[in-house]
Amino acid sequence: MDYLGRDNKGKLNNMTELWKNPTYNMSTQFFIFSLENLEDVYNKGAKPILREIGPFHFHEKQFKNNIKFLINDTRLEYENIRTYFFNSSLSCKECKLDKHVIIPSVVFQKIISMVNGKIIERVVDNFMSYNKLTPFINVTIGEVLFEGYRDPILKFICSKPILEEICRVLNVDEKIGFFYNKNGTSDGVYTIGTGKENRNLLSHIYGWNNMYGKLNETYWFGSEARIIGDTDGQLHPPKVDSSKPIKIFTGQACRSIIFDFVKKNNFDGVNSYMFNTSKLMLDMAEERRKGFCNPSTPRYFNSTDIQLDGCPPNGLMDLSGCVQNASNIYISAPYFGLSPQELRDKFIGIKNDSNDYNTYIELEPDTGVIIHAESRSQINLGMNNKKFPSTSKQDNLIFPILYMKESIVMDSNTRDQLIHGISYYTSISLFMGILCLFTACVLFAIGVWLYFRGKPTEEVDTNSDTHNLIENEETEHTDSII
Repeated sequence: MDYLGRDNKGKLNNMTELWKNPTYNMSTQFFIFSLENLEDVYNKGAKPILREIGPFHFHEKQFKNNIKFLINDTRLEYENIRTYFFNSSLSCKECKLDKHVIIPSVVFQKIISMVNGKIIERVVDNFMSYNKLTPFINVTIGEVLFEGYRDPILKFICSKPILEEICRVLNVDEKIGFFYNKNGTSDGVYTIGTGKENRNLLSHIYGWNNMYGKLNETYWFGSEARIIGDTDGQLHPPKVDSSKPIKIFTGQACRSIIFDFVKKNNFDGVNSYMFNTSKLMLDMAEERRKGFCNPSTPRYFNSTDIQLDGCPPNGLMDLSGCVQNASNIYISAPYFGLSPQELRDKFIGIKNDSNDYNTYIELEPDTGVIIHAESRSQINLGMNNKKFPSTSKQDNLIFPILYMKESIVMDSNTRDQLIHGISYYTSISLFMGILCLFTACVLFAIGVWLYFRGKPTEEVDTNSDTHNLIENEETEHTDSII
């Protein structure tokens, strides 16, 4: 069967079983930027010196959960669950999850964005100075990623009656982290076409999290930006047309991502078409027209050649229209690779490696099977330092926190069958979804979703061992679930 569905006995057909439990090789590497000269930055306004630490290597496994067929099996709902296993042997020598780093405090910047009025600004600033709280925090790598941490700024604020209203409005969980509660979870419920009646509707996306056709008005800043359409990226039709872009709606980015054809290629003996993320998504005037720019975006650069009014600097994606209360969180290519040089010039220690920021997918053109994909993305925090006297010595800037390298490669069985020639009906069953691979790259901020939420998104089992550090993985003793 060349569609997602059930056989005569009511069980999932072969294609759906393989779609549910993909066998491709998947991994994610994290690289953390740690501030080396905190005192000089805070007290003297010195240029930040960054040290890059990584890779922290994780194996990744995925499976589909809560599959429900709808409308005579022409549509289905599902969640895509991701689980990460830390592999110390493939990580750098100093890459220990208990290693401490200094990063910007997202909570501090959120407070700055909420506080308006000279009196309350003075109260908060004096409070921060008196308690020696800076815009930076010292945490472990494990806490930054999956374990989560208790922000000392939040702890202080929530303990003071005069500021408890700020704490209430923030609505932050006791522990926060960029990927906290994102291990063994999904990014929501997708409704897609099964292809049963029309193969062209296979993987067509109809809805996400009970929103159909369009996101509600709490998302983004314009009607065009709220459209839910295209595909979920899990399946592709055969006979790939290189003249047409590939469009994938990803829930963690709350938008469709566009991929343009780049070239014909050969990966591991299999012919492929390579597609890169579209440069149209870097056109900030077009992004603003569609409603993806937040009109309240602070100014980080005076030049409109670097930053348009009401938009982040060029080459950055703003998450504030997608993740509630996550203002000033931006996604970019690693090292600001697709942004103006001025963003890198704000720091010491940022590379300018133009060969390490591409995100792409490779499809076998006859079958549409994905054989290789690489995602590169960086999570940044916008720091509005001029609002408080205690931080005014520092420039407003976009501060890099971490970047990710995600990889998916076809397994040997898929490769062998592609090389020896297979029909669409067989090959489509071998496909492994890429939706969650790219949600971080053009999302992309997988765990930032939870920074200002009090509960995890679509958890499978909050008491499961996937939420803790466990020295146990059947295939390798060096792996551990975070």
